[in-house]
Amino acid sequence: MAVPAPAIEAADLSYDFGGGRGVFDLSFSVDRGEVLGWLGPNGAGKTTTMRLLTGLMRPRRGRVRLLGHDAWSGRERAHRILGYLPGEIGLPAESSGGAVLDLLAAMRGLRDRAYERSLVDRFELDLRAAPHCLSKGNRQKLGLVAALQHDPPVLLLDEPTSGFDPLMQERFVAWLLEEKRRGKAILLSSHQFSEVERTADRIAVLRQGRMVALAETGFLAQRDRRGYHLRFGGEADAQRFAAAYPAARVRGCTAEVEVQGPLRPLVDALAGLELLSLRERQQSLEDAFLRIYAAAGGEGA
Repeated sequence: MAVPAPAIEAADLSYDFGGGRGVFDLSFSVDRGEVLGWLGPNGAGKTTTMRLLTGLMRPRRGRVRLLGHDAWSGRERAHRILGYLPGEIGLPAESSGGAVLDLLAAMRGLRDRAYERSLVDRFELDLRAAPHCLSKGNRQKLGLVAALQHDPPVLLLDEPTSGFDPLMQERFVAWLLEEKRRGKAILLSSHQFSEVERTADRIAVLRQGRMVALAETGFLAQRDRRGYHLRFGGEADAQRFAAAYPAARVRGCTAEVEVQGPLRPLVDALAGLELLSLRERQQSLEDAFLRIYAAAGGEGA
């Protein structure tokens, strides 16, 4: 049986703005039923990549295919299967949110609007207010529904929960997991690391327009590095431990350490000390991102 082609395919994707700005030689794919987290600080090339994927910009080199359709030469077809939520939302100056959705539905020739109604209900969107009167969070909700009202199989989401309160963030995560189970291919760019960690199957890290890491989410967060929180019987023991294990971060009677490789050096440093507790600390995706970015020559996110 033939293996289905990826829903999103990018090969050697490049667009050079000059001055070292742009994206360079990006190759990646997203399968149906997969979320790819797209991480990087501002200016890393995340939004430029998404604009190239939509066909709004033509690559200087490389190509993009969405469900087999070229994103540039076949962009009319690609747009029908694509839902793109940009980081900066521009909405038509209609009299109400409902009028905005009506206009877009007419432009798309959309007749069955059941999916749109399900999004409106899920995110508690009031369609009576004019877009310019909405709060940041409610404008974001309207932009999300507007981008996805036609229930597209490929989603490009650039900071989708910007302005959402914690309740709406939770609803978004639950919805995204449902869409993944329905078989949608999703590229998710977000500064909310917990949101990405809970939904993404794989993570890509961008720095200055180049991909510096691409791996499964769990592997990227954990790798072979483990973190430990230690509590000693007194500050003197904590200080002796710090002298024997210089990488430790000591505060009072406690210490934090990260171990990559064998545990024997840590065990040796604890010999003869009064250790009251040792707790393994889960490495987060944010920890992994900062570590990878620093190793690639960055200064943080």
